[in-house]
Amino acid sequence: MAGTQLPRDDEEIPMADRQGGDRVSEVSEQVGALVRDELHDALRELRTKATQAGLGGALVAFACVLALYAGAAFVHGLSLALSRVLPSWLAATVTGIALSAVAALAGYAGADRIRRAVPPVPEQALSDVQSGGEAAGRAAREQ
Repeated sequence: MAGTQLPRDDEEIPMADRQGGDRVSEVSEQVGALVRDELHDALRELRTKATQAGLGGALVAFACVLALYAGAAFVHGLSLALSRVLPSWLAATVTGIALSAVAALAGYAGADRIRRAVPPVPEQALSDVQSGGEAAGRAAREQ
């Protein structure tokens, strides 16, 4: 074994010169790190979507409260003001329609936010994992 030289501990051994067990161990470590990174990305994406859904829910709740209080506070005042030029029943109807339109717009905006956040699937992370898996498969076939 005079011609064989053992590598030092701090030297990087080329992949082709490594033993099968060393290769498997290194690939296993890399796959583990990749899986952990992808899980962290997926959790981050899920948190973002949950936050968006929460904001959408808050907007819907706000729309409901707004509709209730605005209706109670302004229906009477607007109805009284309109009753000077219209019959009282028509003044109240016009006021109610206007408030309903505002509540519908706020409710639609909140529901749209919820729709964009659901289903809570980490789509970007899944796409990254799929493309990473395809790249790993190509790399394994090339070796």
